[in-house]
Amino acid sequence: MFTFSDPTVIRRLQTEFIPVSGNSAEWQDGNSPTQRWFMSVAKQTDYLKAQPGGRTQGLYTLSADGTAFGWLNTHDPTSVNKFLDAAREKFRARKAVAVKIADEERKSRFAETPGATTSVIRVFTRVPPLPENANAPSSPSEYSSIVHQLNTKSMGRDHLWVYAEEVREILAGGERSKGDFALPATLAGRIVRYHLHDNVRGTADMWEPAQVRRADFTVREISRAKGARVFSLRGTFAMQLDTGARGQEGWLQGEFTIDPGAAKITRFRAYSEGKAWGRSKHTLEEPAGRFPLVIAMVETNDAVSRIVPPHFIWMGNQYRQPGVVFSSPPPKP
Repeated sequence: MFTFSDPTVIRRLQTEFIPVSGNSAEWQDGNSPTQRWFMSVAKQTDYLKAQPGGRTQGLYTLSADGTAFGWLNTHDPTSVNKFLDAAREKFRARKAVAVKIADEERKSRFAETPGATTSVIRVFTRVPPLPENANAPSSPSEYSSIVHQLNTKSMGRDHLWVYAEEVREILAGGERSKGDFALPATLAGRIVRYHLHDNVRGTADMWEPAQVRRADFTVREISRAKGARVFSLRGTFAMQLDTGARGQEGWLQGEFTIDPGAAKITRFRAYSEGKAWGRSKHTLEEPAGRFPLVIAMVETNDAVSRIVPPHFIWMGNQYRQPGVVFSSPPPKP
């Protein structure tokens, strides 16, 4: 059982603590009052000693005045409950401090959220059912057992943002062409750099522009009805490190509907199949060799999608403008 499915942890977070969640990458690397406040808390803990690369991911306990009581990064409910016990005792042992929040901080954004004209697509990633022991734990450790389960049972989740100017470019392409035309370069680049990767066991490294060896995505308008315009989407892609140690290639097909007046996508269904190999810094215990990877993309507009940004939103303008994407023969692993 993992942390947030443990009944005791759930009860304690509902009755003893005020839980808050956020994108640690955005809070660590961004530029906002939230980032500055969060890092002042994080630097009071020992996350730097234990966390690979000095990343702030994990659980923190603190008081309203920004005093940190501890940091932990584990899925084990027993460890988390001990962590909460220690924080509660430290909080009770100190005198409460009145907190004033400046107007600048009150008005500042807590995290990046999509604009009213931004279309949000939910992205799911799975390693399909593998042969027995295809990714058997390399050691009898608890970590390896958990990773083995993640490979075979879990999925990666993220949000893809599509901007209004890209939707308008697609609409214009449909007016100009009766056949296939190119998906806007910024959208194609965003998909391949930030959303086509193996993030099933953890956070995947983004693909750099030069690592994108092929990104051929075409669109075709297929129907119009009641003011809506429907388009098909198809393409192939290939990404690879210069060393060949990590890569991915495959195809993607789908269909989406646009409301021209709002310049927004109202329905989006796409599916990708391909092969991946190698590992990112935080996706260890990958299946051996070239393993299957499937990705599904579906439109969403629920409450979660309006407050949880894409993982790589911390890249700032590079998320919106991902750089040059070019075509060439697929890489060889």
